[in-house]
Amino acid sequence: MNGYLEKPTHPFELPLVLSLIWNAKQSKHEIPLVTRHTIQESIAGPRKKPMLTNAQILLAEDNPININVATEMLEGYGCTVTPAGNGLEALALTKLRDFDLIFMDCLMPEMDGFEATAEIRKLQEKEPDQEYPPIIAFTANAMKSDREKCLNAGMDDYISKPVSQVALENILIKWLDHKVEMVDDISNESQVQSTSEPLEKSEILDFEPFNQLKKMFGDRFPDTIEQHTQNALGNINRAESAILQEDLGLLELAAHSIKGASAQFGAKPLSKVSLKMESLAKEGNLDEAKTLFSELKIAQQKAAKIMLQQIEEPLAEA
Repeated sequence: MNGYLEKPTHPFELPLVLSLIWNAKQSKHEIPLVTRHTIQESIAGPRKKPMLTNAQILLAEDNPININVATEMLEGYGCTVTPAGNGLEALALTKLRDFDLIFMDCLMPEMDGFEATAEIRKLQEKEPDQEYPPIIAFTANAMKSDREKCLNAGMDDYISKPVSQVALENILIKWLDHKVEMVDDISNESQVQSTSEPLEKSEILDFEPFNQLKKMFGDRFPDTIEQHTQNALGNINRAESAILQEDLGLLELAAHSIKGASAQFGAKPLSKVSLKMESLAKEGNLDEAKTLFSELKIAQQKAAKIMLQQIEEPLAEA
């Protein structure tokens, strides 16, 4: 055993533990027992983050906002990202190019992540000598059954939405360790704190992930928020059309898209009601979906209003 942490742990602690052990291993020094005390001693300097060399990433995701956020994160670690809008596009790209890692959303139009993974594995069986990249599932659910479904489908690992930088770093270190160098993180992302907000606002928007993205995107954040709100509104309209047409498949996709993107930006009530709408669509419960739609629309309007208000608000630094 190289270290331990007593519960409760803080989000910034795990990457620090990994970096301390990694640095000792790389320098061929004896690996110390890493504890919370060791971490506190290391905090005096900048934290470490993984930086990758020539890492080609295939990102299969149909939501443009999720693509933007994941791409921004991955490029921050030195990765080159190629997006695919659905499983069919992802499958075609794997036939044309070599990738080091594939992030695969589970629910996409035309071909979902499970089917795309199965097709990629079939290619692998035909060419057993060919190296194929690990496939990491993007799953909106952290339930054990969902994780098992991903692994049983042939995926190598999973990461839950909304995607956090800590979770993403852990995946990169685990699966692309041969391309990883731990470097000083001069951005100090872990020190971003939420501004003090009125209770009403904080009930609609979780400012911690919102401000993390605000700092990460910088000057491009207003455009990102505008794109996000327009995309959410488009999916609200698609959900309404799906209910009117009694198209449960379209309703499920629209609700799923709203759920993932809103969670990434910290709009928890909107994400929660979207999850409920998605579940109703899966169950075929159109009557309750019709009743829930007004709540979904109001939640989207409230989230959009506060996000747009917060664009120019300053961040509080630790």
